[in-house]
Amino acid sequence: MRAGLTTVVVVALTGLPSVAAAKTWKGLTPGKSLRAEVEQKLGKPPKVSDNQGKCAQKLIYGGEQKPEGTKEAHICLDAGGKLLEISVFPDVDLDRGTVEEAYGDEYRKKLTDEFLTYWHYEREGLVVFFEKGGRTVKVLLFVEAKPNAKKPPVRDSKDKDKGGGSTEEGPD
Repeated sequence: MRAGLTTVVVVALTGLPSVAAAKTWKGLTPGKSLRAEVEQKLGKPPKVSDNQGKCAQKLIYGGEQKPEGTKEAHICLDAGGKLLEISVFPDVDLDRGTVEEAYGDEYRKKLTDEFLTYWHYEREGLVVFFEKGGRTVKVLLFVEAKPNAKKPPVRDSKDKDKGGGSTEEGPD
């Protein structure tokens, strides 16, 4: 019952019907979906940026065309038009407890170069970046899932009170 209630709470808070799946968002799957599928599901992007680091193109959905439940969403495509990652900036405050109840505790706790905390759910293809202070979610990053990734170490209740996870420095 509690797991079902958690999913309902996450969906109600975020307005993102597929956020609980983690491997996909709005039916889009990093590593598999193509630009045509992105545009079929989200429409023509209001803004496109070329050559954004690893993204040959970044489709930016915001303003009038922001997906429901978001402030903005960025879709990163490779040179062939394949979806590499999705950055979702939620329009509600999601806290650590809500994230852990929705996705579980099999994440690795890491730090960015700016010493901001993030949780990496490698097996599910989700990276959760937290705002400064580490209490609320800044961005949900959907990436290609690694189902055979090494399982993170088990944490005791003291670790969970501190935000849980094993801490590893630096982004992937």
